[in-house]
Amino acid sequence: MVRYYNDSTTYRFLKKRRVADWLRTVAKAEGYTLGDVTYIFCSSAVHRQMNIDYIGHDYFTDVITFDYSDLKGEGYVTFSGEPDRRQKARVIGAVTLDRHSKNMDTWSGEVQFYCEPLKELLMPVNSTVSSSGQDVWNNGDVTCYPLITATASGTSMTIAAGGNSLTITGLTSSNTYKIDCAAGIVTNSAGTTNLTANSSGKFPVLNVGANSVTGSGWSSLTIDRRERYL
Repeated sequence: MVRYYNDSTTYRFLKKRRVADWLRTVAKAEGYTLGDVTYIFCSSAVHRQMNIDYIGHDYFTDVITFDYSDLKGEGYVTFSGEPDRRQKARVIGAVTLDRHSKNMDTWSGEVQFYCEPLKELLMPVNSTVSSSGQDVWNNGDVTCYPLITATASGTSMTIAAGGNSLTITGLTSSNTYKIDCAAGIVTNSAGTTNLTANSSGKFPVLNVGANSVTGSGWSSLTIDRRERYL
């Protein structure tokens, strides 16, 4: 979509549809599909201030262009209705610049993204396990895949929960290790040494409700439950 805005000027651009058609034709000829293009016609004062704020020089130019097509990536979003929860999100559309303030301090627009349906708690909820057979609760709505920090008491350890059991060998007693049950990765506490090849079995999970955590070869476990909600 092609949009046209005025800022601190009465200038009227009379060939909006013709320019929009031309842009689509050029994009198609080059093998692209036209995305969102926004033209802002502004006064000399606003234009000069934009050069100062965004280009870094204090003089006029004919045109200033901002490229929003490289907006991409993934992360988490939180909605105001549930401020204590977050959802994984992936950007699937570029910014659509709808309007801007006259002093150019803020921009308003849209970002299209895909959210996974399940929600996570914004802050980690940890359970500490100091002996085999201790229960850990999953208060979420579905099975979760915890992040486990384990202190080894020998050269191997076994951790079982949710019907799965994982054994890790080649450890150093009293050292701490991280078991990411979602990613299926085992590392040292700093994350610099990958020990996944030393593991066998299935990574533990936490089913909804109480889960008995059993095993051997560890003195304590800290379990980030990573509870998920519908």
